[in-house]
Amino acid sequence: VKQGITDGIRTYQQLEPIVTEVFKLSKYFVVPIFHKIKVFYDIIDSSAKSKAALLNPSPVAIDEQMLISWCQGKIQPDDLVLSFFYVVKNEHNDWIER
Repeated sequence: VKQGITDGIRTYQQLEPIVTEVFKLSKYFVVPIFHKIKVFYDIIDSSAKSKAALLNPSPVAIDEQMLISWCQGKIQPDDLVLSFFYVVKNEHNDWIER
């Protein structure tokens, strides 16, 4: 609510203040996080990695509960290194690869 989003998140621009102010991560992580959330909820296919697919608005609004559920165990505002790791790694890995 502090970020002024009452009807859900549909664009990466709406997610930016949450990523930067709440998660304490760089704005450069907004698009990858937006993509990961859409994939997590099967809003888009994980293979959709074109620039357009990454930047397209979500056809389904991402509400507060969805965001909180996705963050569980992934985003640690008090441990930025761990948050960075979960953002840059592939979902099925416990390591970072190119």
